Amino acid sequence: MVKLDKALRAWGTPGFEPVLKQEIAQLGPNQLPLQQALSNSSSVSNEPVTVVVINVAEMEDVIRVKAGIFIAG
Repeated sequence: MVKLDKALRAWGTPGFEPVLKQEIAQLGPNQLPLQQALSNSSSVSNEPVTVVVINVAEMEDVIRVKAGIFIAG
């Protein structure tokens, strides 16, 4: 599981979603299973990823985010 400290600190503020998107986009290929998501290419491009937040839910001890991560292959 990935821990996003900057997004956690921004939780409850209007800046949460932009900080979350930026922090996810900056994760390296070893932290996101990008290679496994490819179906029309054999490797992940060095292009920046695009993050779309679909849903955010606060639970007892976690913030659960459902996001679409778009990559180039």
